[in-house]
Amino acid sequence: MPNNKKTVGISSFQIYCKTMIFLPKVWKAIFSILIGLTLAGGIALKDASAQEDRESIYMRILAVNPSKDEAKTVNIKEYLPQEVTIKDIINAGGLNVDYDTERGLYYVHKENIELSPGITLTFTVELKDIWYIPIEKLDTFKSQTKYILESMKDTPQYSTIEEIANEIDEQIKKIITSEGESKELSFKQQVANYRDNIAVLNHIQSNIERMRNFMIAAGKGGEIGISGKAMLENSKLKSDVPSKTATWMVIFMIIIFILVLGASFFFAWIRSSRSIQKGTEETVESSFPQTEPKTTEETKSEEQEEKEQTEEKTEKS
Repeated sequence: MPNNKKTVGISSFQIYCKTMIFLPKVWKAIFSILIGLTLAGGIALKDASAQEDRESIYMRILAVNPSKDEAKTVNIKEYLPQEVTIKDIINAGGLNVDYDTERGLYYVHKENIELSPGITLTFTVELKDIWYIPIEKLDTFKSQTKYILESMKDTPQYSTIEEIANEIDEQIKKIITSEGESKELSFKQQVANYRDNIAVLNHIQSNIERMRNFMIAAGKGGEIGISGKAMLENSKLKSDVPSKTATWMVIFMIIIFILVLGASFFFAWIRSSRSIQKGTEETVESSFPQTEPKTTEETKSEEQEEKEQTEEKTEKS
């Protein structure tokens, strides 16, 4: 069985190579571009699937008519949290989205909402959950803290470093606990919770910077590499999962690539088949030559010769 599989594999590869010979240079260039795009899309999808999958957050906005006797027309305008960008708004819930250039914030609004007496309308805005600290970032802080602690074991500053490391460990646990509890909180409480965690994260950053300074003083500063501050600045706290649009674009790109590849192989196969058929016909003709049909003049000439020969035989007899 292994030998059969190997033979089939090699044969398929040879067929592929022979077929590619018949493809025009234009198609080869197109394939190179499509393959590059497909690989890039695959990497993007792989990175997206590796990130944490989080549910949407819903922001509810009320339009209220407190009067029990008369109808009213009301306007609503609600600013979104400062962390929100336009790509984070999944569904505005029937409201209009605009940007306040003075305050630097996005907001949702709607004018002239007619409400019957005592009626309350609820508008639900669906947002991406960006109010969390990725666990990968906390793991990075843990590993850096552990590395510094182990590097400073045989130095006089070890006890101080150990205290700072223990404090960092407690702060990381605090963030993890806080984020676990935030799932049960309201939208505004989640945002407030996230901002509190960012303050704790900044404190962790400062502590790692302190530990690194001790390493520098002990002559081991070059071993840690990038500082906590630079590390925090170089990595986003928001999830960079590609949007649904980007994901579908990658999927369509792959489908188009497969269709173009299939069509190209089909036409290449037709071209190859015609070439093989033509070669077969030439081989048959060369192996089994056929007698060309005689012309009318040649036929008449042969009949005349036969007639003359017959007359000569008659005269002799």
